[in-house]
Amino acid sequence: ASVGGILGCKVSQGLSRLVEMMHGLGNLDISRVNKEFDFSKPGQTSCIKDIGALQHAFVRLLIGVEAFARFVPESVVARIVRGDVRATRLHVRKQEVTCMFAVIRDFANICGRLTEEQCLSLMRQYHQTMLEVVERYSGMVTEILDDGLLVYWNMPDEPIAHHPATAAFAALAQVKALEDLNLVLSSQGLPSLRLQIGFHTGH
Repeated sequence: ASVGGILGCKVSQGLSRLVEMMHGLGNLDISRVNKEFDFSKPGQTSCIKDIGALQHAFVRLLIGVEAFARFVPESVVARIVRGDVRATRLHVRKQEVTCMFAVIRDFANICGRLTEEQCLSLMRQYHQTMLEVVERYSGMVTEILDDGLLVYWNMPDEPIAHHPATAAFAALAQVKALEDLNLVLSSQGLPSLRLQIGFHTGH
């Protein structure tokens, strides 16, 4: 009985740590997970073979998600990790929608003056800021093309009564958010950005 109790305790501890790691991944709190669950240190991995294998498999998944998040906005990665089907599938149905295409003015010349690391940092901050605004106004991002964002309102799973007006308010909010972002970019020695935004409503 004592052996069974000890074994049960070991299994429970290993699974509990794995659950904690999964919660951290679900919140995209990758730095905390890496800090608290460093399996390169002795005693961190479960002594139960199968659970230890699960823990190491999860670490490999974590490394992949962390790398993915360097190139894709955090909000998109979070929706995929949490199982949001809308983040991974294409909606096809005839319906009136409003679409927005937003790009950074003179993007090629701006990137030409930056190092790869600076350009990556700038784009991550820009995309994250713009996506937060768009999602606050119920927009659905369908494509991210370098500096370009293609966004739709009134998608099949996200009906919006006054989608043209909502998209317009989102654009104004994007312009305001970019003003705040430019202050941050300036403090990092990065250039200020300007937006070009176009709309269309139709089927």
